[in-house]
Amino acid sequence: MNTVKKPKSILKTRFIFLDIDGVLSLQKEWKTRLKDLRAPFNEDCSNLLDEFLTENPNVNLVISSAWRVAKTTKQLHNIFKTRKFKNHNRIIDKTESLDSTRGWQILKYCQDNEINLKHIVILDDEIKDIICFSKLKTKAIECNTKDGITSKTILELKEKLK
Repeated sequence: MNTVKKPKSILKTRFIFLDIDGVLSLQKEWKTRLKDLRAPFNEDCSNLLDEFLTENPNVNLVISSAWRVAKTTKQLHNIFKTRKFKNHNRIIDKTESLDSTRGWQILKYCQDNEINLKHIVILDDEIKDIICFSKLKTKAIECNTKDGITSKTILELKEKLK
């Protein structure tokens, strides 16, 4: 029986399922963004995630945010690039816009793409519809809509992606 040996780089790949509102775009900035669709993400939050991705080249982003609806992955790249997010090329995909909870969408994405749940973390500001799935309970990091990603979030992210 022939088995294909995957390169180590593939085996070590990790995934962050990323929400945007309340994670990179803070609640106090939402009104500005509604007026100007090119308004930047919160600089502190964006820089923290960018720095984390630069230090961890094996981590990719899958957009699970409502921002993914009616957008291609290339359009999402451009949205992030316009907002000076250096690692916009680490966005590899987005979850499907299914008529279901975010948790279910993430589980389906992982199943369809043969991603081991040990290799994922979910950054979101609303995790009730994620942690209701026992398999995802320990995978979600809840960001406060006022603060978004903080240095504490990054520490938690590092711990969960070991």
